[in-house]
Amino acid sequence: METQLLDLTPYENFLFGMKAKETKRQYPHRLDKFMTFMRLQGTIGEKCTELYEMANENVTLFQSNIIRFINSQRERIEIKEISEGTLCNYVKAIKLFCNMNYIIINC
Repeated sequence: METQLLDLTPYENFLFGMKAKETKRQYPHRLDKFMTFMRLQGTIGEKCTELYEMANENVTLFQSNIIRFINSQRERIEIKEISEGTLCNYVKAIKLFCNMNYIIINC
């Protein structure tokens, strides 16, 4: 019997990059905040696939959306809605997604 190997999905790659139990609990939610900001819809797996495809089609647009997201979160910091640490955690989740899916960004 021949075994067919399939590529991992962008979401599976993202999950594989997490080792700690708490990271596995929080990072998907943090990445989902970014994807919701970008108005992506569907399950988190579907959103990750759409995000991956967008990043590969137009990395400049992808980077612009990251910068817009960061700026919107900075506004929330100014009004003390979130802390600076929260923003750092959002960025860490986005960076992990990019690293695990070989998306090179300059942010």
